[in-house]
Amino acid sequence: MSVRLSRPCAHPARRGCLGVLAGILLAGFLPAGGARASEPGSVFPLLEAMRQAIGNTTYRGVLVHVHARDLDVIEILHRGGTREYERLYSLTGEPREVIRTPQGVTCILPRQHAIMVDHSLPEGPAGRQGIPFDAERLRAVYRFRRQGEDRVAGHRTLVVSIEPRDDYRYGHRFWVETRTHLPLRSELFTRDGRVLARLLYASIEFPGEIPDAALEPHLRGEGYRTFRTREPRGRETGGDNAPVTGPGSGVRVGWIPPGFLMRAHRWHGMPLSETAVEHLLYSDGLASFSVYVEPAGGEGRTHRLDGTVVMGAIHAAGRQMDGVHVTVVGEVPEITVRKVIANIEPERRP
Repeated sequence: MSVRLSRPCAHPARRGCLGVLAGILLAGFLPAGGARASEPGSVFPLLEAMRQAIGNTTYRGVLVHVHARDLDVIEILHRGGTREYERLYSLTGEPREVIRTPQGVTCILPRQHAIMVDHSLPEGPAGRQGIPFDAERLRAVYRFRRQGEDRVAGHRTLVVSIEPRDDYRYGHRFWVETRTHLPLRSELFTRDGRVLARLLYASIEFPGEIPDAALEPHLRGEGYRTFRTREPRGRETGGDNAPVTGPGSGVRVGWIPPGFLMRAHRWHGMPLSETAVEHLLYSDGLASFSVYVEPAGGEGRTHRLDGTVVMGAIHAAGRQMDGVHVTVVGEVPEITVRKVIANIEPERRP
């Protein structure tokens, strides 16, 4: 379970949407009976079970997100299975609401009097269940171990630690509920053990079903202006570590960290603009970052990032080159985004 931001964005409605959504990715782990804590292989079935179970559990709860000096409390209702549906409502600060379905994400933002309907927000490193866990690839860049048992929100959990072997990614620690296999607490930490963010369920229950009425927005948004992104076009990809270009690509990505692969290459339409933004998504199976390429001129240019910025555990870097603006953003250390963007060059075409 982690907190992710898709990208810095010029449009205030989209920024607000991302702020409340915070990319909450809930990962379920299936306990491996009889495996010793020292056996890294015993953890990989848990990761594969996470990939399979991530969207299948129905639950409702109150989630506390602690990052830097901020604390957010979010009500979350999730209906799993073939009719997967999720509603998040902020209980602290400004009232904001997010509805996530397989068709996209809708954000209701009262302060901006805006509704953002976005088909381009990723649901995980490459979709909710899009990346199979490659044990050998993960073992090369992370250490895996079990750390005993604990209780969270009144539920028995098993603790799993995933520690980075280099400085290009963060570590993860999960408190996994033994019956449903959902992580009820998680921590994101640096290679030297410094905790950057925590997610913790203060309360959670597992009803057999959540009625449609409970998933309806609390914030109706009458009279609000609606902003929509166009459907993305592009492809999912298994990826490789070669320098990356694509049809119509404006850049060449010359370096990515060990273990990362390009998982998707798409073009997104943006609200109030005919401009298509190119999006390249990279993941090692746990961590992910994105590269965005857009024309240097046009709408939103005054809001584009130049240099680096830190948003809790999220780092972003941006620069302009030969008529395009490039942004690299992800829940990865600063050294990762700095090195990636330093090795991006304009694509020279004959």
